Amino acid sequence: MCIRDRCAHCNKQFSVKTGTIYENSNIPLQKWFLTFYLISLSKKGISSIELSKTIGVTQKSAWYLLHKVRYMLEHRNSDNQLCGTVEVDETYIGGKKKGKRGRGSENKTPVFGAVQRGGRLSITSVPNAKRKTLEPIIHERVKKGTHINSDEWWAYTKLCSDYVHTVSYTHLRAHETELHL
Repeated sequence: MCIRDRCAHCNKQFSVKTGTIYENSNIPLQKWFLTFYLISLSKKGISSIELSKTIGVTQKSAWYLLHKVRYMLEHRNSDNQLCGTVEVDETYIGGKKKGKRGRGSENKTPVFGAVQRGGRLSITSVPNAKRKTLEPIIHERVKKGTHINSDEWWAYTKLCSDYVHTVSYTHLRAHETELHL
């Protein structure tokens, strides 16, 4: 499910996928990010068959994911910081235990991502989702003055000194709804 908001200036609908390689994809963002993670772990690459089995999609969908990711990586300019409108969030992936979800999940790796509208992405494994961990990464990878959208996680509360920071409360409501189903 993708939450849509409206632009305050032009009143057009947008979501975190707008203007990115994910925009017209029915594949959940979590599977996209897991694909980036698996590619970064693999020294010799990963086949679409192996990826499809690992993340639970068809081989054709896995091929599509790999094709898009490789294209984006090939055509990126790694010297530039993200700018324009950037979405930031953290998630937890991996682990074999089912049960507890979200922050503090056992045996899961915290991963931080920043996506610039237009398709550029910065994603990294982090030791935790605390402010002192995430802020330096944001300052390194996102140009000052950029418009940053985030959820209401407290680690993002002091971004307004260097960035135009907007908090999306609908993101949290979507997770709360998901948890109560």
